[in-house]
Amino acid sequence: NYSFTITSVPISAKVYASYHIICDDDTDYHIEVRLILPNGSEYALHVSSTYTDVVDTGWINVTVDASDYFDQTGTYTLKLYAQTKAAPLAAKKPTNEVYWDDAGAELTYLAGYIFDVRYYFQTSANPDAVTELNVTVYGFTSGEAIHVAIYNFSISSWTDLGDITTTTIDWSNFTTTNPTDNVNDTGHIIVKFYTTSDQVEADKLSIDYLAVNLLTVDTAPTVSNVDVTNTTDYSVTYVDPETWYFLRADVDDPEGISDLANVTFILWSTSVSETDPDAKRNHYTFIWNSSGWFEIGPDPIDESHINKSACVAPESLPGTFKLAFKLSGIAEPVQWNATVIAYDADAAIGYGQEYDPDPPQVSIYLYVEFIDAQATFGTIQVGGTADAQENPIQIKVTANVNFNVSVYGNESEPVVDGWIIVSINSTFGDEDDIILSTTPQVIYANQTWGENLIYDTWLRAQVPETASPGTRYFRYYAQVSQA
Repeated sequence: NYSFTITSVPISAKVYASYHIICDDDTDYHIEVRLILPNGSEYALHVSSTYTDVVDTGWINVTVDASDYFDQTGTYTLKLYAQTKAAPLAAKKPTNEVYWDDAGAELTYLAGYIFDVRYYFQTSANPDAVTELNVTVYGFTSGEAIHVAIYNFSISSWTDLGDITTTTIDWSNFTTTNPTDNVNDTGHIIVKFYTTSDQVEADKLSIDYLAVNLLTVDTAPTVSNVDVTNTTDYSVTYVDPETWYFLRADVDDPEGISDLANVTFILWSTSVSETDPDAKRNHYTFIWNSSGWFEIGPDPIDESHINKSACVAPESLPGTFKLAFKLSGIAEPVQWNATVIAYDADAAIGYGQEYDPDPPQVSIYLYVEFIDAQATFGTIQVGGTADAQENPIQIKVTANVNFNVSVYGNESEPVVDGWIIVSINSTFGDEDDIILSTTPQVIYANQTWGENLIYDTWLRAQVPETASPGTRYFRYYAQVSQA
């Protein structure tokens, strides 16, 4: 192999070589003169006769017009090649010889000036969305045709668009055939004006206006892999109210994240529809846009159902959006649906939407607490009574199902010996009174689900005649159960 490099394309080329073959009998032998181009293509420029018997060819001179092969710059390789096939098994071992001499390539160039001017353009358009690319020139030349080319990034080579030949200022327009190949991933476009040679004098090109015009097609975003997960990104089948979860989705838009108007996240129970108004009980809406994350409802003011610091939005597309949300304590305990919708910046283009294929069930939620921290009765005479100074002792409940409220006490003397009377009104001695014991007793039955519901209880201590002097303590408990 003999390699050589050219930096400009010749106007003509020839390849030459001399060879001398000497062959024994029982053989199958020939030679080839090959040329390997810079792009890796390999061509046989000359193939000799195949010799199968004793021969001495003497010197044979070969000259080949290779002008058509020298159409690019870079490193060429002249390959002098000989090949023999295996001799028959019964034959003696053949002896074949080949000699080469005076092999090379002769390139012809025209002396003169070379014109090569390049312009670099930058666009924010997505290369895959470009459907048409035009180069517009307003100018003129000094008389010789100026070639116009655009760079093809997919094959790392120039594509000729045509010539500028006008000698008076005028418009010239050129259109590419594969526009997506002429814009790279970072939005670069390169246009070149050039000549191959000029034997007379330097060429001139005067440009008053030069532009690259792109026509792109906008497509709607796509949404996929919608799922409700816990905060460690594992898919869940149950969602507990007042607990943080992610609603996540993969979003893509060929025009990039700047082409998204917003990404909308909707969760709703099966008792309502996707388009119903937001409500803590059964419908929630959140959005992401270029300004950040927001709760649209049911709490757009305090945004109590979104954890903005835990939400995730990608910097570019394709990417994953993750909404950090929680449902209210009164969220309906049924199966809930979830969907994510990505809206294009151009409303006419539309949107992409996907649903969670395996939506979760919302768990039953029961929460109870005392508003008052304690109940105090002061000093009570033996055989006397006293009401708690904090009456009514209030119980606060949040539940997403109908429920019962029960109360009970601990293993203390006032409870075990029945000193404490509980009433659900301020009048003691009626049928609503109960004696507090260590066993839960329902005082409010089959209450309707709700949030921050307040239930009043009044406590009275009734000290028996047999009680000994001293300080007494007891614990008062409230319990909520599904009705």
